[in-house]
Amino acid sequence: MAAAAYLIREAGVPGGNISICERRGHPGRSLDIFGDPTSWYVYPGRRLFERESRRAFDVFSFIPSRTDPDLTIKDEATDFNARFGSDSRARLIDKNGEIIPQCPSGLRFHDRLDMLRVLLTPDRMLQGKSIEDCVSPAIFGRRFWFIWRAILAFPPISMPSQPA
Repeated sequence: MAAAAYLIREAGVPGGNISICERRGHPGRSLDIFGDPTSWYVYPGRRLFERESRRAFDVFSFIPSRTDPDLTIKDEATDFNARFGSDSRARLIDKNGEIIPQCPSGLRFHDRLDMLRVLLTPDRMLQGKSIEDCVSPAIFGRRFWFIWRAILAFPPISMPSQPA
């Protein structure tokens, strides 16, 4: 979707001439974007739309608002956040509506070694591998994984219903 926005801005390609192909069943997986061209797209990822989200800010800075052509999506989001702020008290909530504490992570020593090994492995050696190929299956039941998955919007993996 970002590539489409840059094609429109930088190359002057009309939006109607751009097709977006997704590997998964819906657009914008990494940004949690959903919707369609007729009813507009929704970007509910407030957790990602912060000062550090330079790429999102850049793209949103030149996409006009749906309701006011003198504003951009970035203008609207910045205004909304200034007026209403955020009062997030939890990253994760279980099926009973209870807050799942973020600490401790539940990672064991060997989990940490697995993660360190993945982080230190050159990209070329990870090509074609999934995370399940690189770490112990036990990590997917740890609180760390639930939090990391929530932050980065990873697709589900068969996991226990409650983190350890």
